Amino acid sequence: MKKTILGIVGFCCIAAFASPEDDLKAKIPAVFERIEKQMAILCDVNEKAPAGKFARDWDDKKKAYSYTSMTDWVSGFTPGVLWYLYEYTKKDEWKAKAVAETEKRETIRNYTGNHDMWCGDY
Repeated sequence: MKKTILGIVGFCCIAAFASPEDDLKAKIPAVFERIEKQMAILCDVNEKAPAGKFARDWDDKKKAYSYTSMTDWVSGFTPGVLWYLYEYTKKDEWKAKAVAETEKRETIRNYTGNHDMWCGDY
């Protein structure tokens, strides 16, 4: 009886600790596929944005994006995500978009007016 209980406890421990990591690893390709779709949309929105503005968030009531300036602390997220996307996929299109979005922010490379130091020294 003790061996059965120990066996069940052992199995549960292995299942509890091994399975979630394996499940997460299996989901990574699908997650990056979704990120690629979302970033393609965001890059398109940013290309159509008013000069010097970047998409900040989606207003569901207005069915429109709100925009912010490049000195807003969120402006570095887009190039950062694009660089991670390129690093994962090795697709030249993401590198080109990452370079373009980074270059748009060149004038704030050394900006210190907010808490987000977005690694302008690329």
